[in-house]
Amino acid sequence: MLIGNYLTMVLWEKRTNIDILLKLSDEYENNMLCVRKKAAEYLLWGKDNDDIESKKNLVRLLDFYEGISLFWSDGLIETKYIWHFFFGAMQPFYEHPHTKRLIYEERKKISKEAWKDLEKLYKELLKLEQKNTGEESILSEVEIKRRLERESKLVCN
Repeated sequence: MLIGNYLTMVLWEKRTNIDILLKLSDEYENNMLCVRKKAAEYLLWGKDNDDIESKKNLVRLLDFYEGISLFWSDGLIETKYIWHFFFGAMQPFYEHPHTKRLIYEERKKISKEAWKDLEKLYKELLKLEQKNTGEESILSEVEIKRRLERESKLVCN
């Protein structure tokens, strides 16, 4: 009986984890398309990278990634699933120099903790990328631009 209850609990936890992952993936692939597109356009062609209105999409995207990282830090989603579902699209946004500057500025202005869980998760994702591909995980400027150009072509309503 005890083993049966334990197995039921483990299966319920796995199902909950999968439900969270699928909901996040659906949000990312549907509701976040315009945000991703506009954030990519901002990083690629933003005329004034200090414009507060222009930063909103990038901040919203970073907040989405931070939400994923909070589920991860609470043990609700495993690193391998985040790597599989989100890392490829996340990487050029996170590694772009303007994003790094924005994170630094937000930490100075608002909170030293801004996007800290995302930073921890990203380091783990880089390790997993290295392990899975055997290649250097940091993108070149050319590759960042190429991937952001792909994101900028997303079709959204």
